[in-house]
Amino acid sequence: MTREFSAKIALHLLLFASVLFCDSGAAQSNSEDTLILKNELIELQLLRSGKDLIPVKLINLKTGEAIVSHKNSPLGRLPVDANSPKKTSVLRQSIKATARTEAYERLTHSASFEQYEIRQHIDLLADLPIWVHRIEIKLREPLKSISSQSAETKEMIEAAELLQTEGIAYSLFPFIGEHYSVEATRFQDATDHHSNPIQVDRYMAYTKKATIEGNVFILESGRNGHRHFALKESPISQSQVNWPGYDAAILPGSFEVHGPGFDRELTGMWQSAYNVVYGTFAKSKNELYELLLRYKLAQYRYLPEYDNTFTLNTWGDRNRDSRVSESFILEELEAADRLGVTHYQIDDGWQAGLSRNSAESAGENWESWTYDDWQPHPARFPNGLTPVALKADSLGMELGLWYNPGDAKAYSDTSLHLSIWRQYHKRNNVRLFKIDGVNLGSKIAEKELQSLLHEAQISHPDIVFNMDVTAGTRGGYHFMDRYGSIFLENRYTDWGNYFPHLTLRNAWLLGHYVPIQRIQLSFLNKWRNSDKYDETGLEPDSYNFDYLFAITMMGQPLAWMEATGLPDEAFQIAELIKLWKSHRNDWNQVPIIPVGEEPSGYGFCGFVAQSIDGKQYFLLFREKSEEDTYFFNWPCEIPNGAKVQVLYESSSSEIEVDSSGLQLQLKTPGSFTWGYLK
Repeated sequence: MTREFSAKIALHLLLFASVLFCDSGAAQSNSEDTLILKNELIELQLLRSGKDLIPVKLINLKTGEAIVSHKNSPLGRLPVDANSPKKTSVLRQSIKATARTEAYERLTHSASFEQYEIRQHIDLLADLPIWVHRIEIKLREPLKSISSQSAETKEMIEAAELLQTEGIAYSLFPFIGEHYSVEATRFQDATDHHSNPIQVDRYMAYTKKATIEGNVFILESGRNGHRHFALKESPISQSQVNWPGYDAAILPGSFEVHGPGFDRELTGMWQSAYNVVYGTFAKSKNELYELLLRYKLAQYRYLPEYDNTFTLNTWGDRNRDSRVSESFILEELEAADRLGVTHYQIDDGWQAGLSRNSAESAGENWESWTYDDWQPHPARFPNGLTPVALKADSLGMELGLWYNPGDAKAYSDTSLHLSIWRQYHKRNNVRLFKIDGVNLGSKIAEKELQSLLHEAQISHPDIVFNMDVTAGTRGGYHFMDRYGSIFLENRYTDWGNYFPHLTLRNAWLLGHYVPIQRIQLSFLNKWRNSDKYDETGLEPDSYNFDYLFAITMMGQPLAWMEATGLPDEAFQIAELIKLWKSHRNDWNQVPIIPVGEEPSGYGFCGFVAQSIDGKQYFLLFREKSEEDTYFFNWPCEIPNGAKVQVLYESSSSEIEVDSSGLQLQLKTPGSFTWGYLK
């Protein structure tokens, strides 16, 4: 019996609601049913009481530990409605796996009121101690307020009631002790302007509710050592719809999530709150990080035949679209093939309707595009894209294209965008689209763009999107991140703002929360614009070219450059790239864990991934450190007698392994070693 099948049986045996749909009028409003969701790892017990679902108990089925909620508070209590519901119902479903998503069990509780209908879904993953809380609402008339209220006050506390804080939480986790700590991680996108993607804050529960910001929250009880995480699947705080100024609140005995992102004026259509994901019973913080990564890999299954990319995009040399043409691309493809590129992505400028970022003064498109705008530029590609697509195919490469869906109609032109993508998919085998220019900020825009990407994924699972997070109001790292990879940053030697250690740092920091194999990491032509940098020892031309590529190896490498502009010595890394291609499938479907020190340009850092066949791959860097030796604590168990197999090293090294980690000596500053333990 498979684990997934046994989880389904357990759910159906233990879910005690006697029928799929149970009307609950006034006579039944006080009736109570116990609902149990269970897989092989955890059991979640809830009490159905009228319009509410009340979390009661959480059990670790591996250890038998149970956490009982003493709050008697509903799992979701938004919005407030004094009237009893006209009708409630419970529905059980088994959601089948798709090409991209794992199967799961769903419990849905619905309630109908005078002003609105509301549905709560609890999704339990089969093989993980994780459940997802989803809420949908359809308003019949505008609501006065459905957003949280501020918890801040500066009044003197001279009465106990002033310790109370009003505010409506739309998701609640009550399985934490009275005294616990929270590590809240805030995220920053718009990477054109920022290079500090995360900020970590720490809090402890106090009698008065405290409000905090972030997308990822690690909860730890000091008394019993229980560790859990909560993930708010939303854009970064400031990019959310109707953000109240904070994302969560902590108080003794429970953790609340606020700011659902609803539009209280939007009637007649279903709106989705930002989903909340809860992971439970981890033994350590590193295990929580791994659990979070496993969840994300379950929500977007990595398919090597589609997701393995090594992309070249010419925009990084800052010529913008001034050279984009059939003849230029044909030359570029030959040079890119020498490097080992698998996908050649033509950025902004291939299309007839030139954008406002064009090198030509005629460029003006951005918010609004037509079908004709998305035909090949007639002067630059007089024969369409067919000649360059055929050339790419002959070299074993694929074309990728830049695309801006435009926000003039709040992304509601679904048929237009799908027809264009399908056109190039069918004619030119284009499966990789860079989605740029997105500007969300409204519930309708979020809903329409998400629906568009979802429909494209369902109809064409081989289509992969690069979701650009470099500017604007976009999905960030936890919203709309299940449709491909994240295009992380624009950096240019022309402006002197490309520093390899900062790219490594961004990858290392984000890699705790986002599968690094879904982040597009760039490396540039280090021989360009050396005069734009001071000689600090961290400028691009102070590194060997293989080191720059190695920074991107655990992600989706992006050669952000014109291949025809590279000197001959650059192509010496082709052997490393060929070797890397032969191994990348071994780690790209499992969590990749950052290890060592936070990259600063002067330390030791790296990544570890335990492959499906048991190999423990490592990619370890000595930055420009004066020390040549460092001990890496290992995130997974090292078996007795493990041997080191070095696949590539950029300087001579010595490696010693014991049960707790790996001691590395790299003789040269600015070097790395890559291999595995077996």
